[in-house]
Amino acid sequence: MATVKGFARWLRSLRTLNAQRALLEQLASQVAGLQVRIEQQQRALAQSISEVAARLESLASRTEAASEQERQVRDGVRREITGLSSRLDEGVHATSELARGVRRLEASADALRARLAAVAPTFPTLPNLASADSAAWFHAAVEANFRGPKEDIRERLRVYLPYVAALPPATADLAAVDVGCGRGEWLELLRDARMNAIGIDDNPVSVERCLASGLHAVRGDALDYLRAQPAASIAVVSAFHVVEHLAPETLVALLFEAWRVLAPGGLLMLETPNAENLLVAASSFYLDPTHRHPIPVPLLRTFVEFAQFEVVETVRLQPDDEMRKAAIDEQWPPTLARLFGGPRDAGIVARKPPDSTPQAA
Repeated sequence: MATVKGFARWLRSLRTLNAQRALLEQLASQVAGLQVRIEQQQRALAQSISEVAARLESLASRTEAASEQERQVRDGVRREITGLSSRLDEGVHATSELARGVRRLEASADALRARLAAVAPTFPTLPNLASADSAAWFHAAVEANFRGPKEDIRERLRVYLPYVAALPPATADLAAVDVGCGRGEWLELLRDARMNAIGIDDNPVSVERCLASGLHAVRGDALDYLRAQPAASIAVVSAFHVVEHLAPETLVALLFEAWRVLAPGGLLMLETPNAENLLVAASSFYLDPTHRHPIPVPLLRTFVEFAQFEVVETVRLQPDDEMRKAAIDEQWPPTLARLFGGPRDAGIVARKPPDSTPQAA
């Protein structure tokens, strides 16, 4: 009986154990499934984390690039502001310079109006002049305004006196002929040097003024006058600010006649506005409406040598002191200073060779 009871207990225990084992197996299966799902979720989470990290890294890179671009934009803006400030300063300076230039032009215009007013009055009466000579009066007025005061021109022409003083003794008793004598400044200097001098000018006003000053002057065409003179009968032929009024063929003819009438060793002296000064060549040259065109020194020298003269010296005179001061004050380049502040007149001193023979006709 006891055995039967014990068997029954064992059987119940076995059933209980089997039930528990089945439950355990079910739980183990559930745990295994849960573990698989956990592993899947871990992989998915790792993938998500990796994607988030990649996006964060991309965002960080873009943020860094945006910061660099922002820095470049800021630097560019600063540079533009600095450049604008510099250009503004330059503009203010340029405006100031322009204002000073306008004031200088206004002052020059006022001075020109005053000078024109001074020559506007009624022409004075001189002997042998008629109303038909009004053009001569106008040219005399232009000369008075733009050539410069007579006393200044006398001083400028003194530079040529040493050449006259060095003439050979054989020419001592011969005359000097000043072509285009104008107001007679050179004639006065030659008279003071005790040299017989004759002025030739086709402007009756100039001739009458020279005569009124006790100078020897003749109204007429210079070429015709020279053609009427004997060969080798003159010591000096001068023409100050004349050649720029002549056509090239007339200049050549004048030089040939000058060579013919000059004694051996006699002097030819020419002066003209200096075309190497740009302000002269482009502006002041045309203040005289009878000027034809500027004659650069190399071209004038070619004319002189073509007529068989020996060039003694080329001279460049009357620098523009005002422009030279501006060049120094404003530190202009040397070439610019020379072009705008250089000599305003240029001259050539030449001579007829002492052993020359008459030119062929």
